[in-house]
Order: sequence, then structure tokens, then C-alpha cells
Amino acid sequence: MMSAVRHSKRVLICAGLMVVLYGCSGPAVEENANSYAVPVAVTEAKVTDLVWTRSYSGSLAGIRQAEPTAKIPETVVALRATEGDKVRAGDVLIVFDMYGPTSQVRQVEAAYLDAKRNFEKYQRLFEGGAVSEQERDITETQHKITLANYEAARDQVQIKSPINGILTDIQVKIGQQAMAGQTLAVIAAVDTMRLTLEIPYFDARPMARGAAVNIRSELDTTITGAGWIQKISESANPVTRTVAVDVLIPNPDGLLRPGMYVTGEVVLGRLEQVVTVPVDALVDRGAVRGVFVAVDSLAHFVSVVEGLTVEETTEIKSGLSAGDRVVIFGQQSLQDRTRISIESIE
Repeated sequence: MMSAVRHSKRVLICAGLMVVLYGCSGPAVEENANSYAVPVAVTEAKVTDLVWTRSYSGSLAGIRQAEPTAKIPETVVALRATEGDKVRAGDVLIVFDMYGPTSQVRQVEAAYLDAKRNFEKYQRLFEGGAVSEQERDITETQHKITLANYEAARDQVQIKSPINGILTDIQVKIGQQAMAGQTLAVIAAVDTMRLTLEIPYFDARPMARGAAVNIRSELDTTITGAGWIQKISESANPVTRTVAVDVLIPNPDGLLRPGMYVTGEVVLGRLEQVVTVPVDALVDRGAVRGVFVAVDSLAHFVSVVEGLTVEETTEIKSGLSAGDRVVIFGQQSLQDRTRISIESIE
């Protein structure tokens, strides 16, 4: 009797196991066949150049400046140019009273005119054979001396620009008494512009003379220029811990002006023809850094070795090839060999 009972229990247990096994295995096959596909977006790994830049701001100045000064203390009677004007070497900018108490224009002008008339007389006499060549030469020399004196006196009251450039500053007004040695104006040569950037010490360390710098105006982004680093200060400012970096920018069309506030984008380095992906494609799975690569309808996790990241793009040193389709949206929900549905391709 006990034997029959044990036999019956074994039959029931076996039957139960068969039910459990069937119940577990049958639905699992059906569910796997219709498993949910994670929607993702992908893009291709590309071969491109990576340019590493940093941007800093500053004000432009002419490559060189001229600052004419007053030679005599005299009153300003006229201004022949205004700030912002383009001027050429020799243009009169400021006029002093030529008949003022310190001006010698009247005296030297009279001496010059007398010498000029005397020389012209002797020239005619020489041509007629009435005087010798030596006598004519003496009057010519005197004429040249008085002409030089007259021009020097006139230059003391007519202040001229010594260079071509932009008149950036006039420091006197009409009716003002200028003092001898006083700076009267500032003219900046603008065929080439200078931009001095104050750059944090550690940012300046990878910079080198000759490195490219791209310029754009803060107020008008259509005004741009391209230059290079001319000089890097050998020491940092002890207070600000910044380094002065001088940039030269050719300005053939004159669009860049002194005082213009600009951003200078300094090229710190360049990698040519490297495999890159968007930085958002990179994910961590445990201690492994990698990306998901879309192959057919599956996402495969691939470990990679990263290189330089510039803005939103990362260099991939190994693990990917150009053309591999990497997941850039939806990757956080993926595991290796997850079924995916590609919704968009960039």
C-alpha cells in the first residue's frame, strides 16, 4: 500500500515538472520572438580634422602709433581732422596761431622772401653774364637756408601726421593754450592691427609664436580677420597670473579699427584626418568606456580608446572605423546586443 502511494506521488511530481517546464519554456520563446525594439538615432563615425582652440577678448590697436607734440607754447586756432578720420603722412591736423607771441613764422617768412627775391635776381644776372657763378651760388645757398628755417617755423604751428593711419585721439581744443612738449594727438597705423590678450598662465603654456588666431568683432560678426601670435610674455603678471600675448592681424581693407572690441580664437593644436564621433555617443558600461554600434537591428557595445575632445566631438584612437554607425540617442537604455529600431540617421 505504501509502495503504491509513493508511486502515485512520483507520477504527480513528474507531471508537475512537465507542466512547469512547458509553461516556462513555451511563452519565453514567443516573447523573445516579439521582443521590444528600443528606438535610437545613429550617425556615422567620420574622418575629419580636429582643431583645438580657446577664445579670449580684447581691444584692437594699430601696429604702431605716432604722437605728435607741441614744439612751442601757443594757442590752437584750427583742427583740420576729427577723431576716427583716416589721415596720411603730411596731412595737417592742428593749427596754432602763427602770429602768436612765441611763433617765429612772420620773421623767418620775411627773411625767406627777401632771400628768394635776391636769388631770383642773381639768377637772371648770371644768365645775362653780369655776375659770376660763385656769386649766384652764394645767393642760392642763402635762399635754401631761409627756406628751411621758414618750413621749420611753419611746422611748429602746423602739426602734421607723421604716418598713414587713423586719428584715434585729439587732446586739444580750439582756443586752448598748448604747452611745449604736450601730446596733441594719437595716430595709429592700421595696415596691420595689434591685439594684446591677457591669458591665464596655464592656458598660455601650450601656445607658440606663429600660432593662428581668428578674429571677429563682438558688435558686427561679419567683420573678421586672421592673424598669428607674434609675442608671448616670458613672465606672468604677479597679481592676475595672466600672460600678455600679442597678436598681429593684417588689415588690408581697413575694416578693423583701433579700439574695436574683438574675440580672438587661438588655435592651440590640430589633429588631421582622425576618426571622430559626437561626444554624446560615449557611454560607460561598468568600468569600460565605449559606444554602441548599430549592425542590422542590434546594438553592439564596442570599447574604444578616446583621444582629444573638442567642443562636441571626440577623437577615437581605436575601436571604430570610419562609417561605423554609432548610437547617439537612446544609448543609455541599451545593453550589448539589444534589439533596436533606428528612427533617424544624421
